[in-house]
This record gives sequence, C-alpha cells and structure tokens, in this order.
Amino acid sequence: LLYHPILNAQYVWDDTLLFVNKTGLRESHFSWELITSPVLPGTSYFRPLIFLTWYWEFNIFGQDPRISHLIGLIFFAINSSLVFWLGLVLSKKYNIKNGFLLSLIAAIFYITHPSLVESTAWISGRFDQLCTLFILLGLIIFLKSYTTSEKSLSILNIILISLCYLLALFSKELGLILPLIILIFYTFLEKDLKYLVLIKNACKYHKILILTLGLTTLIYFILRIVSIEQIYHVPMDE
Repeated sequence: LLYHPILNAQYVWDDTLLFVNKTGLRESHFSWELITSPVLPGTSYFRPLIFLTWYWEFNIFGQDPRISHLIGLIFFAINSSLVFWLGLVLSKKYNIKNGFLLSLIAAIFYITHPSLVESTAWISGRFDQLCTLFILLGLIIFLKSYTTSEKSLSILNIILISLCYLLALFSKELGLILPLIILIFYTFLEKDLKYLVLIKNACKYHKILILTLGLTTLIYFILRIVSIEQIYHVPMDE
C-alpha cells in the first residue's frame, strides 16, 4: 500500500547502463560470462545472481518497468516477512512475552524506514534486496537450529547457511558481513557465558560451520578473480 505508486514509474538513474541497454540479457543465450560481466564499465562489481534474475525476467515477461517494480515489491514483502519471522525466533529463544506484537512492530519499522525507500523504489536496488534476503534467511536458519554453544549444527543446516551466504555474495559484496552477524548473535545467545568460553566452544563444536563459511568465501573470491580478474576495482598485481 505504501509503495504502490512505484508500479507506474519508469526505469531511472543507472538502470539504463546496468541492464536496459545490455541487450544480451534479452537476446543472447544464457552463459556464465553473460551474468558475470562487470555491473558498470570500469568497475569490478561481481553480482551474477541479480543479472540472472534480470535475464529470466526479460526472457519471460519482456522488459517492462511495471514488472520490474512488482518483482522489487515482492522481494521487499519477503524481506519484511523475514524480519517478522526473525523477531518470532528471537522471542522464542529468550521466552519474551508479547513476541508476536514486538515482531510485528519490528516489521512495521522495517517497512516504513526511510533508508529503504531507494532500494525498494529503484529497480537497481535489487542488489540490496536480494543480499538482505539471503542474509536474513541465513541468520534465521542459524538461530532456529542453534541450541547451545556445545552442540554442533546439523550438516544440512550448515550447508543451507553457507548456500545463503554464497547467494548473498552473488547479490552484492556486502554479503561478506553474514558470518560477522552470525558471530554477534552467537555471543548473545548464551549471554551468561564469557566471550572467551564462547570462542573456545565455537572452535571446538562449530568448527565445521566456520570451515564451511571460510571455504565458501574462498570459492567466491576464486570465481570473482576468474570472472573479472579483480578483487575490487584494482588489478590482481596491485
């Protein structure tokens, strides 16, 4: 309801450079090179998942800003729901009363927060939207599967968290913060334990998760280097 006027908006700002004039997204056969090309000329932004969504969108629906905005609103609705779900998970972990109401208030704050207007109303904000989606989803999977610092997560949950991490990275470089966010929540899940004890327990009982996230990071950078031969706007020899 708040954002419905954007359904009548057009492509704006960098949309033309990012995807409107990239005819390959509409006319070329799918290839890894197609979705891993730099986001803008002279940059090394590596965001294949977003170009993959645009490739699917343009080949199924054509290039229509109304469709692009509608997809953006759907992602925004999903993220808002994930914020609500995250609140429910945390309220259950901490046995907080009125958890449903507090989670709903948190979701309303998220929906109405002015800092999210640009990423929601601007079609190219899909980078931020999908990165946020997989960060939230990975965090929720971690919190739901976590019991104590002395019990490892199941292999399935570790794989799912790492997959969310990789998809967040494929959406925007900011996905690198997911392991840090998990670490921050981990230190608060057992607030009665000292940090040193928690770190020791993490290295002993959660080493598979740590190694898997590290391996995922390595795979991401290898794919990035192979595809665009840069880490971040500078050649490898620098």
